[in-house]
Amino acid sequence: MKHVFISIFILITTLLHAQAPRVSAQLDSMTILMGGQVGLNINIAFPENSNVTLVPLQDTLTAEVEVVEALKPDTTKSNGIVEVMQRYLLTSFDSGLHYVDPIIVGITENGDTIKTEAFALNVINPFQQLEIDEQSGVARITDIKDALDAPFLLSELLHYWPWAVGLVVLAALVVLGIYLYRKYRNKQLGIVPVKPKEPCDVVALRELEHIREEKLCQRNMFKEYYSGITDALRKYVAERFQVSALESTTDEIISELESISTLDFNSRNKLADVLRLADFVKFAKMEPLPDENDESMKKAIEFVSETAPIANELDANKKMKEEEK
Repeated sequence: MKHVFISIFILITTLLHAQAPRVSAQLDSMTILMGGQVGLNINIAFPENSNVTLVPLQDTLTAEVEVVEALKPDTTKSNGIVEVMQRYLLTSFDSGLHYVDPIIVGITENGDTIKTEAFALNVINPFQQLEIDEQSGVARITDIKDALDAPFLLSELLHYWPWAVGLVVLAALVVLGIYLYRKYRNKQLGIVPVKPKEPCDVVALRELEHIREEKLCQRNMFKEYYSGITDALRKYVAERFQVSALESTTDEIISELESISTLDFNSRNKLADVLRLADFVKFAKMEPLPDENDESMKKAIEFVSETAPIANELDANKKMKEEEK
């Protein structure tokens, strides 16, 4: 009879225990860095026919531990038991070991509370250096040490020499590519560098000097001498004053030059004297005197020098300054 009562007591105790809600709380990790996050998993199991009200966590568990986010709960039912798994994300900005008291996560229909077990969270400050006191053996907080001043060694650069060589080669290839591109592009477009044209007075003076150095008059080549002088003067006049001096006669050239205000009377007469004497030599086969040959060359050079563009500009500026005075 005694064994029967013991069996009945065990059965009732088992049934009552099976009907009581069960709860557990577990952290993903007991230790986090300051400002980091850790997951808290809370599992609640209770009979399906019991009336249990779940209580969500507040924003803070303690003064040091905060609730960042409450994820969506996962509810399952099996063999008349409802199991709810709720996950929270916790954080803390205070270093140290923080104890969290049992948390109320549900209330039964009788008004009884369903609590988790207490747990602790260890928060580490990554910038805090700890030293062990030799006497007490307890860690103590010290100031952050200064950065070590490591000496610079040239041998450290040897690890990067392939990159340096590669950059130099790449830069050389880029410069070469740009040069070749411009070179062949100009050829395809037919671009030819244009040599600056020499001033007409420079050309004329060079031709006159060349004629004088040939000493044609000493070899009685008067026609060639005067032909060279007149050709140089006619080309100069045609380009300098924009008149048709190459196809015109001497009188026509002088007549056209009379209308040019920048050409003074003396310079025009020097040109006329040289051209008219040259006409006599070339067409009338006149043999001029030695002094006339030298004088013709002198007048030709003076005419070009006096009427050159730069000379005219200097004379004009000089006249303007005299008029201002």
